[in-house]
Amino acid sequence: MHDRGFVKNRSIPADFAREISTEQAWHPPRRQLDTEHTPHRLAFGSCNQQKKPQLLWDDIARLQPSAFFWMGDMIYSDTRNMKVLRRDYENQLRRRRFREFLSEVPVKGVWDDHDFGENDAGSNYPYREESKQVYFDFFDEDEATRQEMKGRGLYRSYTFEGHEGSVKVIMLDTRYHRDYLFVDNLLPAIAWLNGKIPFVGALTRVIASLFRAFVSTFSMQYDFGSILGEKQWAWLENEMKGDDADVYIIVSSVQVLTEMPVVEGWHHFPQERERLLKLIQATHPQQTVMVSGDVHYGEMLRVPCNNEKGEVEFYLPELTTSGMTHSCESQMRYLCKWNIGLAHTNRVNIDSVYPLFNFGTIDLQWGEKEGKIVLHVFLSTFCSNHILYLDWKQKRHFPPSLGCIVGVTLNLKGVGGGTQLSQSVTVPRRGQESTIAQCKFEPDLGVKGSFYVVFFCCGVGVVLLLLLVVLLLRSLVRRGLRWWRARRERQKKNE
Repeated sequence: MHDRGFVKNRSIPADFAREISTEQAWHPPRRQLDTEHTPHRLAFGSCNQQKKPQLLWDDIARLQPSAFFWMGDMIYSDTRNMKVLRRDYENQLRRRRFREFLSEVPVKGVWDDHDFGENDAGSNYPYREESKQVYFDFFDEDEATRQEMKGRGLYRSYTFEGHEGSVKVIMLDTRYHRDYLFVDNLLPAIAWLNGKIPFVGALTRVIASLFRAFVSTFSMQYDFGSILGEKQWAWLENEMKGDDADVYIIVSSVQVLTEMPVVEGWHHFPQERERLLKLIQATHPQQTVMVSGDVHYGEMLRVPCNNEKGEVEFYLPELTTSGMTHSCESQMRYLCKWNIGLAHTNRVNIDSVYPLFNFGTIDLQWGEKEGKIVLHVFLSTFCSNHILYLDWKQKRHFPPSLGCIVGVTLNLKGVGGGTQLSQSVTVPRRGQESTIAQCKFEPDLGVKGSFYVVFFCCGVGVVLLLLLVVLLLRSLVRRGLRWWRARRERQKKNE
């Protein structure tokens, strides 16, 4: 057993206790966002456990991005107790290297489920307003921002405008206004069972994944429900219909183009995803890049956009970067490989995925007539072994001189083969876009993928059913034994 240090009643490994600052946690020195200069690099990340080792802040700061955008799960709290939520945010603010990072790089962000309040939660979460106030304190937002977002989600945009060009970053809130996911109907029952049987809480994410798979595979959510809500949709349409930027970066905490059935995403609300795609297509399809998080691995997705002749003109890309302190590989091992390989319909190629710790950057290289966006994903792991897994087939060793970091340029302009992800995206300047007929995705998992989903759901369902039967029998036996003992005691007293 390792000794453990304690910070405000939330335990952390003693090895990392030295990372905890003893200074006042709230209101640390922050570098302010500069939107009056053209950015050449923007950084993104998600899924950061406040009690785990945080190894990426130095790597991100070394790249000197104009800003770092958090795409949700900044902490993992999963609570309805606002004191606990505030304490977890405070523990993140006490991380010494993170405090230094705040003074070096401007940081903005939006929440996902675990920092919003509960796993897979949406508008049904009863403390969303209270949670928002804690979020404001964490980012040290001013009173004007708090009033602007009163009674609505955290969606907002940032426009960087300089002499070389302009970039608009649109941050969507996929939690505050999101209607019930099918699995939400189970949450009260799960909460009740957790109160009766202690370790049922450990099964909630398995149960959620099971129902997400059913919903996605059989399109059970197709005709109802919204992710953004009409108020946010009206705002987004206004942001996109303008002509005030050369590049539009849409940030969603959950994936847009994935067909992975067991992860939460826009595919559980297909009509919402279709609406988003049509909006991008009608406004700035060649100037838009989507960025997402949530899934604990990095991935490159895209959908083809055809010209009037039906030929592929370009690809609408989505960069997923997720897993700053924990990843698919570190949590699920061999199951991770099966899980990632299950659905790759809209992936650039089957190997355009990275299962270890990662963050993402978008590099903008501006030309005189057109801006050239090069997307890089810089992947980092523990620096003690200098091993990075670039694909499933082999280990790649890098010398210590590389600093345990390797840059991978992702292919967006065409579909390449192999495991080396390379090339770039060329974005035309305003007014130079070509006429595009249609951008469309391929939602079909295929026979093999559907079989795996059904097999997985049925298998897990049988296991959970058997477990529930065992727990009920165990409870009945205990009740019977208590009744029998009480009866024996009464008989003894009567004698």
